[in-house]
Amino acid sequence: MRGLKKCVAVLAIAALPQLASAQDVVQPGDAARKNAEGAAGDRAGEPYYNAYDAPMVVKGHRGLVEEDRIGSYKQPRWTARRRFPTTRVYVRPEGQFAFEYWLRSTADLENFGKANAKKYRSIYEWEFGLGNRLQLDLYLTAEQKGHGPIEIAKESIELRYALADWGEIWANPTLYFEAGRHNAEENFVELKVLLGGEMAPGLHSGLNLVLERVVGGPETHEYKVTGGISKTIVDTQLSIGAEAEVELIDDKDNRFDFIEKKYVVGPSISWQPSKHIHLLLTPLFGIAQEKAGDEEETTFIMQNWLVAGWDY
Repeated sequence: MRGLKKCVAVLAIAALPQLASAQDVVQPGDAARKNAEGAAGDRAGEPYYNAYDAPMVVKGHRGLVEEDRIGSYKQPRWTARRRFPTTRVYVRPEGQFAFEYWLRSTADLENFGKANAKKYRSIYEWEFGLGNRLQLDLYLTAEQKGHGPIEIAKESIELRYALADWGEIWANPTLYFEAGRHNAEENFVELKVLLGGEMAPGLHSGLNLVLERVVGGPETHEYKVTGGISKTIVDTQLSIGAEAEVELIDDKDNRFDFIEKKYVVGPSISWQPSKHIHLLLTPLFGIAQEKAGDEEETTFIMQNWLVAGWDY
């Protein structure tokens, strides 16, 4: 009997550490919740190769994943990739890179069946997030009219700078400067002010004010206002919205007496089939007006934008 009591006492003493540690056992649901809450802090200092891998850097933010604040500028995740073909918002996150192919087709609706009534523009763009709220872009543009030859139309370089981290200034103003040449002959410079923000959860918008000047020759000025609004349908994957563009052109002999005008508006669709790929489709409809002497010719047009991008 005395031996049995001694054995029980030994077993009880051996079990004490296990009983003590059992009080600290975390249930599976609690573990998942704590892991989710601590993920941002655990990964905040780790490198990442795509903005959709980036950890959230502003704790306490709740809602859509694409509205998490990421990166050194504390910007929403959705701003790390293009949302509107006609309208740019903010800058790429530091250290991020993307390549995009753009196809823009413009057609005269009254002569839609004729090949020479269609024009095509292909744009190849490389985007680099440099840090310090700077972004560098390189462009190569080709054009084709109807079934005619494809010709290099423009080469250019762009630099943009966000004035502050996201949310510190209303509409997150970003300055944009682009320089290049048209048709290997005419040099041009383009200035933009990029504005953008979140109007409500899942509702995103952008507005651009644009001035392009051809240096030399007719000294053409192109004044443009573009805008877009987007509603999230499936978080990080699908958004729908609308875009609009107004474009006015004059030259040194007709300053502010516009020789060309364009007004277009239409729906916009953004689809992200994976964290690396984004696709944009925006068909715009409206009118183009061209002045010749005292006459002004109006054409009803359709302008389709298709953008395919790969984010690294």
